[in-house]
Amino acid sequence: MWKSVIVFLLVMCFVSVGLAQLDLPRPSPKSSVMQYVGITKVKITYSSPGVKGRTIWDGLVPYDKVWRTGANEATEMHFSTDVKINGHDLPAGEYSFFTIPGESEWAVIFNGRTDIGGMDYQEEADVLKLKVKPQSGEFRERMTFLIEDNTNSSADIVLHWEKLRLVLKMDVSTDEMIMKNAEKEIGETWETPYRSANYFLSQSTYLDKATEWINLSVSLKETYWNLKVKAQLQAKMNKKKEAVTTMTKAIALGEKMENAPFDFEAMKKMLEEWKK
Repeated sequence: MWKSVIVFLLVMCFVSVGLAQLDLPRPSPKSSVMQYVGITKVKITYSSPGVKGRTIWDGLVPYDKVWRTGANEATEMHFSTDVKINGHDLPAGEYSFFTIPGESEWAVIFNGRTDIGGMDYQEEADVLKLKVKPQSGEFRERMTFLIEDNTNSSADIVLHWEKLRLVLKMDVSTDEMIMKNAEKEIGETWETPYRSANYFLSQSTYLDKATEWINLSVSLKETYWNLKVKAQLQAKMNKKKEAVTTMTKAIALGEKMENAPFDFEAMKKMLEEWKK
């Protein structure tokens, strides 16, 4: 008899281990989206419930009650730098994201408590709370967060589920942050002031500061790369004669390089246009 009991217990042990290791899909899969907006990292982690034929708004998700904005654990958002959400300041950090849906207007809440259960909301920990009007959209079976219309300084954070879209406008001060970082990093090599000047040339902003940096870069070492940036800055500031002289020197250095720069033909064409 004891042998039978031992055999039975061993069999049950093996069955339990097998069940414990069985990997099954979650009804609301864990999801995340990450995007850099300029130099700001934005990450959203959430569980993604499905419609499954149910009434969602004022049904599965009741109006006028705090919602974890997903399933299971509370949705979390991470911002690596200070941002603005719909024009309101939100410091860098991690937040639980709650909403209070309504028929024509939602409350959107960034809460300072993280890694919490979906129903463990405490109002006193709110960092930012604002009102947003929902929009209609194409049907989407699973709740999804999207980061759309991304530029160096802004993006839309979009909650899309069923036929509803909730859009939050995020703005970041990318140019100002790069300016501050560049001031700290300018050293004794030509590359950092060149890269900083080249960035602001591409943005057509802070041209006076970009000129200061490119002059520093050129003073440390004259290269094709920093001279062609200096020439373009001179042209933007209506100094065409100086621009022609500087670009001519850049082209001469480019011709001596073992491999032609990727933009060499474009710079030669630009020079010919300036000479007209």
